[in-house]
Amino acid sequence: MRIKATDSTLLIVDIQERLFPVILDAAAMAEHTAWLQQVAKRVGVPVLLTEQYSKGLGQTIAALRDGVEDSAILEKLDFSAAGDGELFKRPGGERRQFVVCGCETHVCVLQTVLDLRARGNEVFVVEEGVSSRRASDKALARRSALTKVTWALDHRAELAVLKNGLRYYELARSLKEKIDSGEELQKWQYQDADTCYEMTMKALGLPFVAKKFDRPRGNLRHPK
Repeated sequence: MRIKATDSTLLIVDIQERLFPVILDAAAMAEHTAWLQQVAKRVGVPVLLTEQYSKGLGQTIAALRDGVEDSAILEKLDFSAAGDGELFKRPGGERRQFVVCGCETHVCVLQTVLDLRARGNEVFVVEEGVSSRRASDKALARRSALTKVTWALDHRAELAVLKNGLRYYELARSLKEKIDSGEELQKWQYQDADTCYEMTMKALGLPFVAKKFDRPRGNLRHPK
């Protein structure tokens, strides 16, 4: 299975203010999740947040919640975010692939993943984007019911696709800005921009338009 930008949604499960301080390696989990969230936004992958009884556990930490539309935040009382079907009514909930981060691995993440799989969705759990209060709890989840799920950082090429796609995208944008400003570019730089655009489209699983730059105007057709 490969993660495709056009088919996937990033699901961030219960990384909440009052739970966060007791989670093992919480800062690293949040950092990896925030990075994925930024990549997802740049390449058009929907991001959904879940919050378990927010009155008691607080909202999602500000680093992940800021800028997220209310419609993309799912309040829940059950451990699973996918049990009652409300998740699938939210923007991006209709997609067939879910990339999952969050806590705790052996409780809410596990229950959510099991329900997603039972529904027929493809699920990718991000190794460095999930955690529990104890390492043994995360390890137990990994050894048991989650062993049939793709652990995305066991397949690092899958996330490298997103990372490299973003790198090519940024390089293509910088070259386009130079062209639009009237800066004279060498032939190889035009070719570089074309190559970066093509690799971005292919890496992210997005439609590839053969004609990228209209010289001399430099009209690069890339995702916004």
